[in-house]
Amino acid sequence: MNKSSITNAVALIVFASGLFFDNKIATFCGIFALSGALTNLLAVHMLFEKVPGLYGSGVIQNKFVEIRQNAKTMILDEFFSSDNVVKYIEKKSHDSAGIGTYLANMVNKFDFNPLFDAFIRRVNEGPLGVLLGLSGTTPNMDAFREPVIKNIRESLEEFCYEPNFQASLIKGLTEPEVGAGIVNQIEELIDKRLSELTPEIVKDLTHSIIHEHLGWLVVWGGIFGGLVGIVSAFFL
Repeated sequence: MNKSSITNAVALIVFASGLFFDNKIATFCGIFALSGALTNLLAVHMLFEKVPGLYGSGVIQNKFVEIRQNAKTMILDEFFSSDNVVKYIEKKSHDSAGIGTYLANMVNKFDFNPLFDAFIRRVNEGPLGVLLGLSGTTPNMDAFREPVIKNIRESLEEFCYEPNFQASLIKGLTEPEVGAGIVNQIEELIDKRLSELTPEIVKDLTHSIIHEHLGWLVVWGGIFGGLVGIVSAFFL
C-alpha cells in the first residue's frame, strides 16, 4: 500500500470507529480527514489525467507545449548560454597540456585511409600516373600505406602540442561568434529531441519525477482535515 491508500484507510477506520462507538470527536476527525485526503488525491490525479466534466484537469497534458518550451529555455539560459560556453572554454584553456592530449587522442582515432586513397587516386590521374602508365610500370602503392599514415599521424600529434597552434585555437573558440554558434547547435539538438516528446511522454516523465512526493499532499490533507474535524467537533 502507498501513502495515499494508508491515509485514506486510517481516516475511514477512525470515521467508522466514531460512528460505532458514538464518539463525536472521532467521527468528525475521520470524516474531515477522509474528505481532505480524497480531495487532495483527486487533485493529484487531475494534475496528470483528464477527468470528464472537470475543467482544468489534465493540466500537464494540456500544457505540454509550454512545459517543453520552458524546459528548453531553462537548459539554454542556465547551462548553455553563449557566455557560459565561452567561460568554460577559457577555463579549460589554462590546461594547455590537457588540450594537447585531448587533440592528440582525437587525431589518433582518425582513419587516414580515405586520405591516402585520395592521394593515390590523384597521383594516378595526374602526369605521374600517365608517365607510369606509358612506361608499363604499376608500383604497389599499398606498400607505402602504413608508413605514410604513421608519419601523418605522428606529425599531427606533435602539431597538437604546438603552443602557437593551441593559442590560436583557444582564441578562436573563445570568440563570441563561436560561442553563439555552439549554442545554436545545442539549441537545434534540443529542439529536435523535444519535438519527439508527445503529451503522453511528458506526462509519464513528470509523473515519474514528482508523483511519489505528491503522495504527501494526500497525507497532509488527511492530517489537517482530521485536525479541523476535531476542532469542529467542539463547536457543532
